[in-house]
Amino acid sequence: MVQQIVASDIESIRNAAQILNSRLTSRAYIDNNILFNCINWKRLVSDQIEELPQLNDLIISEKLYNNDKNTINLIHALLNIIDKQRSHQTIVTETITNKDAKIESLQKQVNQLTKKINDTERETRNKVIKYTSMQSRINELTKQNKSFSDDLNKVKNWTMDTKNKYKVEMKRKNLEIESLQNKLIERSRNIPTAIEYAGGSSNSSDGLMVQNNYPIIENSTGLIINNPDLVADLNIQKEIADSSNKFFQELFCQDEFGIE
Repeated sequence: MVQQIVASDIESIRNAAQILNSRLTSRAYIDNNILFNCINWKRLVSDQIEELPQLNDLIISEKLYNNDKNTINLIHALLNIIDKQRSHQTIVTETITNKDAKIESLQKQVNQLTKKINDTERETRNKVIKYTSMQSRINELTKQNKSFSDDLNKVKNWTMDTKNKYKVEMKRKNLEIESLQNKLIERSRNIPTAIEYAGGSSNSSDGLMVQNNYPIIENSTGLIINNPDLVADLNIQKEIADSSNKFFQELFCQDEFGIE
């Protein structure tokens, strides 16, 4: 004998079927609700009732109930799997989108760094060229500096030699002047005084008079010195004066050349 299912079990099938059809419809998986034997039997056999009226006498057995229950549970499980797959796919899609955005951002950074590297390399090449040019200029200036230094040393050596020669010449002049002064003093001691006023006719030339074949010196006071030794001494004084003038002229010329 077939055991019938109680009304509460059939109601549970009805509620589960309603939830299932709602889920399927909301996801656009179906256009019409799924029908189950336990709750939709008359609709399932409505087109056969006239020919097979005994179909109205269907008894909801445990097998029919379990079949509908398992079908509903299976479809629910499949929907849950699909939902999980969709959720996972959404996460994967978002992850891929984020990674694509990250890749694009990193690519922009790579492009910027590449441009910066190119600019840096170009600046480095320019600096190398500038450094090479400056190094060449430094070498050239170093050679010029060495040449100037050599010339300066030559000038210093020449100046030192000239200075030494000047000192030797100055010492020689001083000795010569001292010798002439000593001669003058020595002769002055042996000169007798002989001063007379000039008178009578005499030959004169530029203040120098000749009397009795001896030269005499005439000064502005009218005094005449006619001692030949005194005249010789005066010539010595003139020689000393000329030598001194020549010496100071040479000294002046040497000062103009920067000799210290």
